[in-house]
Amino acid sequence: MEDVEHDISFNFKQLAEAMLLLPEEFDAKELRQCMKYPGTREAVLIEIICFRNGPQIEKISTAYTDEFKRDLNDDIVSETSGSFRDFLCACIKDGRPASDLKIDHSQAKIDAQRLYNAGDDKLGTDKPVLQKLCRRGVYASLGGL
Repeated sequence: MEDVEHDISFNFKQLAEAMLLLPEEFDAKELRQCMKYPGTREAVLIEIICFRNGPQIEKISTAYTDEFKRDLNDDIVSETSGSFRDFLCACIKDGRPASDLKIDHSQAKIDAQRLYNAGDDKLGTDKPVLQKLCRRGVYASLGGL
């Protein structure tokens, strides 16, 4: 029973502390925790970096620097590698536009063709094209196909 009480009180304490933070402060804290120890938790990086828009990423990056006196981009560079690192850094640098998720069907067709051309019938993929489309939030327009 003591273990259960300890777990409940610990979880409640974490919840209460999280509720006192601004969203960008919470995200910055989660990003630091996922990279602080060996074995970076890539899923956290993806969830936060890839699913926030440009203005949100700017706030998160500022909160990260203010709280931890570290640069978010530098930490991502040191904790990741290859195409994954390049994509995350591009997302931080360029960000996704704030979007109301309205679907432009003609743009969706163009984006679908660009995605197809970037990966079809060739060894490897055209990473800059894929990165640009993903950062722009192409997933919203492709939902309209």
